[in-house]
Amino acid sequence: MIANEIGDRHSIARLFGCLGHCHLGLGDLDAARHFAEQYLVGSRQLGDRAGICYSLADLGEIARLRGDLGTARSLLEESIAAI
Repeated sequence: MIANEIGDRHSIARLFGCLGHCHLGLGDLDAARHFAEQYLVGSRQLGDRAGICYSLADLGEIARLRGDLGTARSLLEESIAAI
């Protein structure tokens, strides 16, 4: 991956976000969670508030789809606070 070769951590984090969102749309919640968590880690390391917000929102949606409404609410509230 070119972004990895040149050390473009921002693009790598966003790629994880895109992959997570795609897997979420496909209903593959395990893969979606994996990539959303990687997006969150990268976004936090970079101080990317938008990335933090989006990744937490995706993680909240994954929790909601799994029926874990308490976790979903907590993650979505954290996402809003990150704005």
